[in-house]
Amino acid sequence: MVYKEDAAQFWEDIYLEDDAGWDLGGVTPVFDIIADEISRGKVCILGCGHGYDAVMFALKGLRLQQSILRHQQQ
Repeated sequence: MVYKEDAAQFWEDIYLEDDAGWDLGGVTPVFDIIADEISRGKVCILGCGHGYDAVMFALKGLRLQQSILRHQQQ
């Protein structure tokens, strides 16, 4: 799979084909450790992948965009 002109489609295809070799299949361990220390606010998770971390932070009461929740529900 080579995408010279459409980097967005390259990344989309990786996730659609479930070919993200770096995916942990769950919450990032260090985020799980620090999550209880964050009491409120917003979190920005760059490269959030399947959204495991985002969902975990949302369940702990932090704000995030609804689009990641929709993706996780699929």
